[in-house]
Amino acid sequence: MKKGILWIAAALLLLTAACRPTPNQDFVVNKADGGMEAKLSGPAVTGPQTFPSRWDENGYAANDWLTLTFDAEILQKADGLYPVYRTKQHMYSQNEVVDWLNRLAPDPVETYQYVATKADVQQRFQEYLDQLAEQDAWVAAGKPDWGDRDEYVPTEEERQQMYTYYQGQIEQAPESIETTPVSGYGGIKLPLSHQVYTLKDGSSVNATAFADERTNFIILHKNVKTDGYLYYEYYLEEDRDDPEMKTPAAWKPVTLERSDAEAMLQKELKRLEIEDFSIMRAVPANLYDMDKEIRSVAQGWAFRLTRNYADYPTVEVPYEPSQSLKYGGGDEFIATPYIREEFIEILIGSDGLAYIEFTGPKDVTGRVNENVELLPFDELQTRVKNAFTACLTGSWWEREGKKADLKIYRMLLTTYTVKERNSDEYLEVPCWIIFYDTDEWEANRRGDMDLMHDALVINAIDGSIVHTDWGC
Repeated sequence: MKKGILWIAAALLLLTAACRPTPNQDFVVNKADGGMEAKLSGPAVTGPQTFPSRWDENGYAANDWLTLTFDAEILQKADGLYPVYRTKQHMYSQNEVVDWLNRLAPDPVETYQYVATKADVQQRFQEYLDQLAEQDAWVAAGKPDWGDRDEYVPTEEERQQMYTYYQGQIEQAPESIETTPVSGYGGIKLPLSHQVYTLKDGSSVNATAFADERTNFIILHKNVKTDGYLYYEYYLEEDRDDPEMKTPAAWKPVTLERSDAEAMLQKELKRLEIEDFSIMRAVPANLYDMDKEIRSVAQGWAFRLTRNYADYPTVEVPYEPSQSLKYGGGDEFIATPYIREEFIEILIGSDGLAYIEFTGPKDVTGRVNENVELLPFDELQTRVKNAFTACLTGSWWEREGKKADLKIYRMLLTTYTVKERNSDEYLEVPCWIIFYDTDEWEANRRGDMDLMHDALVINAIDGSIVHTDWGC
């Protein structure tokens, strides 16, 4: 597992990938041989396709050092029907961004772009001087135990460099922020626009819009003057252990009931004409303004929405094809390019919508197959075992001469976006997301929404292994 979401450039190739074979087995999974396309163009399955609700199997010896333990719930569609959709990236136009902002926050009367003023930079300089004084006092006291702290003491040369830096910043900073009267959002300029607007009712919105050939998004924070930050309740436990973190102290309790927030959410979605999205997760959150001091400007429920492709199941935790698995290299091992995830994040507070982010929008251009034929479960089981056996070859355990017990705890049959062969469009393909952990630390964090969870991703149509070309 890894914390955070990678922002890495997409790369070249197209569809699915294979793991390299181990020396004693001939295991190659799909070299983009057209097997999936043949099923997609063939007739739809006439009835539901169902799978067991669990996979329980202990002690499968993959090789001398790797054991696989299956204690996995299996999440699948309730109706057993697995359609495949064709989609394409939707690029925001100037007019669309203006239309979105007019619906989200109508009647702007003035705008400004936040920059640090002389007073702001002077305050930061004073904070730096206060930190130096506190560090010098700690050294003069003989470096006693004053709690967890950075023990590095800057040299005189380093201090002089910082003095010069702050003096230059103070000289360049304006005395105050200039505002410009506006009667709408026509001044938005792509590919990047980041402005703060004052509305007719006296409230403010911080609006960011970005669009280029790889990704695009719109983010709007209400009553945020500088930089907004959505802070989830589950951040508190970890951040409270760090004495340098100021975010926990700014937290305000969420008193809004989820049911009330969800009712308000549905009204907002209807007003904004957002359709075909369902709730992936909902967590209490605060909207912070990262000003001179961190302020909580709204408290409520943060809803993450994903496009609803015919009620395919979802899970709350983020996941991606594991980067610790060795997928192989060379022309025969085809990876899907990095495709920006499509989602909407909305914070609903007691006063309604306080934050919205719409990232990676897509257009659904049609259904390719109403109910595509999936691999039978026994064949899938063989594919999963072979994949872990092949892809973990050369891993840390083998190099260290240790034994590994890989625990597979969840299997999710849902859509995953892959590049369509010889096309600029995508396919939303039913795939098996195989969640696993390798030690007790990971096992204790299976429900952690602040971690990117490793998964083996297998195309449910042809059994090929899907992974991402991160462009590294």
